Amino acid sequence: MSATAEAKPQEPSLLEKVVESILTPGSSLTASMQVVINITFVILAFILMGLVFADPENIHLKIMIGLLLGLVFSTNWFFSLILNSDFKAEVEDKAGEDKEPKKEK
Repeated sequence: MSATAEAKPQEPSLLEKVVESILTPGSSLTASMQVVINITFVILAFILMGLVFADPENIHLKIMIGLLLGLVFSTNWFFSLILNSDFKAEVEDKAGEDKEPKKEK
C-alpha cells in the first residue's frame, strides 16, 4: 500500500459531537447530549457524596442530593419522551414549512 492512500473519514468524538450540538440552534435533544448530561450528573453526585461524608450532619447536602436525583429522573424521562416519540419529526416538519416560500393566491 502506498503512503498516499486515501484515509477513511473518522467519526467525530463525543466531545466534538457535543460542541457541534451546542453550537447548532435547537439540536441539543440528541442521545449524545443525554449521555453528556448524565455524566455531569454523576460527577456532581460524587462531589455531593464527598461533601456528605466530610460533614454528615449538614442537612442541606442531603436535600441537594434529593434534588439531584429528582433532576436526573426528570431529565431522563424528558429525553426518553423526546427521543422515542414523533415530536422531533413534527418539529422538523414545522421548521421545513416555515422555510418554504409562501405561495401567492
